[in-house]
Amino acid sequence: HLATQFADRTVSRQYVALAWGVIHENERLIEGDIGRSPRDRTLRAIVRSGGKYAATEVTVQERFLFATLITCKLRTGRTHQIRVHMASLGHPLVGDRLYGGARHDLIDRQALHAFHLSFNQPMTGKALRFESPLPADMQSLLTAWGLKNPLG
Repeated sequence: HLATQFADRTVSRQYVALAWGVIHENERLIEGDIGRSPRDRTLRAIVRSGGKYAATEVTVQERFLFATLITCKLRTGRTHQIRVHMASLGHPLVGDRLYGGARHDLIDRQALHAFHLSFNQPMTGKALRFESPLPADMQSLLTAWGLKNPLG
């Protein structure tokens, strides 16, 4: 039953991320087929043919001089979807060395965190909601930039 919910796209997954550059639109739907990169088969990319449809809803939470804090809601679930979509816009994630995001001294990975998951319990049908606090390394980075916990 849970696999069916994923296939039917009724599972809600939300992420918080820090992207390089200032994103001017408050909300945006990013769509593009994702497949293997023609330049490096170990990576994913937006492709013209041979990929699978992917859609990510992006909402700006906070703008800094050189980066933007965003939340991303997945409409689909492709490998590296958020990372590929943001890089395709010229806003790779902070610390994402694979997709063009320069590293930062305060975080040794891509600044991406799954903070929300909700679905119906397969046996009872009860709506379940799970949330995860921001990891210490991302919180330290945002605190250094003058932002308290963006997840409340």
